Amino acid sequence: MLRGFLLAAEQVFSDVAPTCVLRFAGLVGPNRHPGRFLSGKSDIAGGAAPVNLVHLGDFVKAVTCIILADNVQSVYNLCAQEHPSRQAFYRAASIDLGLTLPVFNQIEQVGKRVDGDLITRDLGFAYQFNEPLDMLSHC
Repeated sequence: MLRGFLLAAEQVFSDVAPTCVLRFAGLVGPNRHPGRFLSGKSDIAGGAAPVNLVHLGDFVKAVTCIILADNVQSVYNLCAQEHPSRQAFYRAASIDLGLTLPVFNQIEQVGKRVDGDLITRDLGFAYQFNEPLDMLSHC
């Protein structure tokens, strides 16, 4: 339901004026360390699904890039280019903070991989954090 609402809002703005839409993946960064998100939880489904994350530093950098660009009218997904599994990522994130590891069950959920490359091709944007595991030491 929320996704439909957001798409409708994007359309309203696009109908009124030239618009650039920036959709960002799960946000991590200072005061948003992902090790706390699932630590100690159990019976978590979707361990093999890919994570779609972006670091706050890359988000700020992308917004600045768009503001400085001339007349950008596109929809950009902002997401790190690598997508480790949820299980591998959240276990590593918990270890990074010395917290209890999350326990994933065998129930698999279909996960999608968000492609955040269009902004790199259109505007020459370069992610500082292409690999979510590298983000952990910068949270």
